[in-house]
Amino acid sequence: MESFRPWRGGYLAKADSTERKFFAGLASDVAFMLGRPLDRMLQDAQRGPDESDPLAAYEAEFAGIDGEDGQASDDMSEDPEQARTLREMTQDSLASVKSEQLLVFYRSVTASTDHVWVGNEDMPAWISAVNSIRLVCSARLEITDGES
Repeated sequence: MESFRPWRGGYLAKADSTERKFFAGLASDVAFMLGRPLDRMLQDAQRGPDESDPLAAYEAEFAGIDGEDGQASDDMSEDPEQARTLREMTQDSLASVKSEQLLVFYRSVTASTDHVWVGNEDMPAWISAVNSIRLVCSARLEITDGES
């Protein structure tokens, strides 16, 4: 993949089909680990909100508006019990935000034949998705910061 360059309201990079498939696969695998497979999310997005649920349209409209960036601290509290409780309370929300970010990334790498285009409005989600993929890969490969 070549470097991104500014291009008409976003950023553009040249990437061949093998590279795009590789990155799409990583995004799909990470979303699956979060319990939110991208293929299911894409099907849900095509269907739209559930009309039988009057709050579904509002939920879809305001998803992610609370400013959650998908980042969490390992040390939510010095008290282990309180940390566990806080983690349980935020885990689903964080997984949902991360999955939405991975979906933005996935759509951008699968949308074209020889380029990846990311709009300015999608850049924060795209970068967060790249970071999530990076963290999973480094954990699986047991890559540390080099201090140990």
